[in-house]
Amino acid sequence: MNPADFERHHQLFLRVNRTFGAALLDAKLVSSEALEKANGRILELLRSSEWRQASLLSILLAGVEGLKENALIQYQVENHELGLIDLTHINIEKSIDPTVDLAACWATRTLPYERQEEFVMLATNFYMSQAARAYWEGKYKGLQLVWSAAPSGSLAEALERLEVKLAKKE
Repeated sequence: MNPADFERHHQLFLRVNRTFGAALLDAKLVSSEALEKANGRILELLRSSEWRQASLLSILLAGVEGLKENALIQYQVENHELGLIDLTHINIEKSIDPTVDLAACWATRTLPYERQEEFVMLATNFYMSQAARAYWEGKYKGLQLVWSAAPSGSLAEALERLEVKLAKKE
């Protein structure tokens, strides 16, 4: 994916990360100091065009006083009644919509990994971001969305596999 694809979703990326950070703070999963540092790091990464690493989640997970992924996943499963999915062994190459907007998936850290009739299954790192949920609800208006929390590494690897698949089609 080229930088122009990311630029199309720059505002979405910013809204998603902003609402995700606010939700983490409200849930007391991060401190305001850790969030402030992470937001500063996002700006640095965006200035250097390293947009894939510019995820609030990635930055907080890498920080010493930051977020613990197990705590985030447990919180989402318990408080938002999400399922849990590891995409490592899911054959997304066969089940995913070939027209999926990969840049939007990266911007929202969400992957619609399967569709069955009126149901769309989504794996996400950013369920707590109202902006991420709103984006996908708008995209699949009229369909039932089934959300699952995914480990960040599993989701990133699945997005990379999808990127390779889509590149082969071009």
